[in-house]
Amino acid sequence: INGETTGLITYMRTDSVRIEPAAIADCRSFVEQKWSTRELSPKPRRYRASGGAQDAHEAIRPTDVRRTPEEMAGILDDRHLKLYSLVWKRFVATQMADAIVAETEVLVSSGELVFRATGQKVVSRGFSLVDPAQLKIVGKIPELAEGVVEFLDVTAEQKFTKPLSRYSEAALVSEMKKKAIGRPSTYVSIISTLKKRTYVEAREKKLFPTEVGMVTADLLVKLFPHLFDVGFTATLEELLDLVASGKTSYKEAVKQLYTPLAASLEEAMRRLPEIKASMVKETAEKCPLCGKVLLEKMGKYGKFLACSGFPSCRYTRPVNEDSSSTVSDVKCAKCGKDMLLRNGRYGRYLACSDPACGHTQPVPVGVKCPVPDCTGELVERRSRRGKVFYSCSRYPDCDYAMWNKPVARECPRCGFPLLEERKKGVFCPRCKKKID
Repeated sequence: INGETTGLITYMRTDSVRIEPAAIADCRSFVEQKWSTRELSPKPRRYRASGGAQDAHEAIRPTDVRRTPEEMAGILDDRHLKLYSLVWKRFVATQMADAIVAETEVLVSSGELVFRATGQKVVSRGFSLVDPAQLKIVGKIPELAEGVVEFLDVTAEQKFTKPLSRYSEAALVSEMKKKAIGRPSTYVSIISTLKKRTYVEAREKKLFPTEVGMVTADLLVKLFPHLFDVGFTATLEELLDLVASGKTSYKEAVKQLYTPLAASLEEAMRRLPEIKASMVKETAEKCPLCGKVLLEKMGKYGKFLACSGFPSCRYTRPVNEDSSSTVSDVKCAKCGKDMLLRNGRYGRYLACSDPACGHTQPVPVGVKCPVPDCTGELVERRSRRGKVFYSCSRYPDCDYAMWNKPVARECPRCGFPLLEERKKGVFCPRCKKKID
């Protein structure tokens, strides 16, 4: 701002609700100047932190309440402005008067049945002057007199109880905060770890446990019940806070944690062979390489089939892999034999028809790489999160890649050697023009 680097909000990695008295006084002065004394809360509002909150820093607030979102509109981009507006509005609202809402209730009787309707009207806006979204108003009811309501129609609806919905990332963070699991600085890394290790997968903004996640959770809860009790993390955080404040020694804290952990580890090691054996199932399928029975096992990425002749035979394949394969017109780059088109855990891929070869490669889409002097072609791949993209077969020598499906047509406008297929039609990746 004015050529200088300026911090707009206080330290953000905290869940504290404590606000410095000077900041409260400044905020109240601002509200009084902008609106009136009538819009201030009768007394300064101060909030107490919950028992598990990290209170080393004060609450997230604007560093200067007089820097309104309107003034920052020409300085911040849209994303940062939305975040700043959220912080600024919530902070200012804390020192404003309550909103006053008048509620009207209408009772309509028909025989033994009584129907109720409610409506609301804002008498005084209070804090909603600065943050209207926080005041939810039920629709108004017109002026009525007894006996003047006329019957029009009855609509009967049958409703069923629905199961609880899956957690979204935001809902999971809210639940962790409620149960004192983690800290604001660790919420993101916790969810990232769950995804990275494929314990959960995101579908339509909801988190679903994978088979690996459910099996892992079951085993850990059985072997380490005290560690995976919801209250353990909260207890641990409190213990660390006691160490930080000097109310207990780190040796005493470690002793409290290590004694039950050592006992659980000893029991887990004793039961490990039994647990591993219980997770292996014999199938009716035979190994295509040596003819021995295939076993169903659990691995890092889920269930897979492995030859019972291991380690002399190392044949494996995913359980959910489509056993039916289509012969493609692509030859194996390793042995020259036909490649088979298969469907696996991460989508389509090509596999050599000779089990002894074992070579696999991505599926080509019939479009040459547009990079000048590159002899590669575009192939279908999947990202770590399972999203399909297209990249050059000569990677890492050529790193050309695109998200949309390539089309083998030259752009008539700029001459780019390929086009891309989008939801709204075919476009040129270079000039961004829609092509008829």
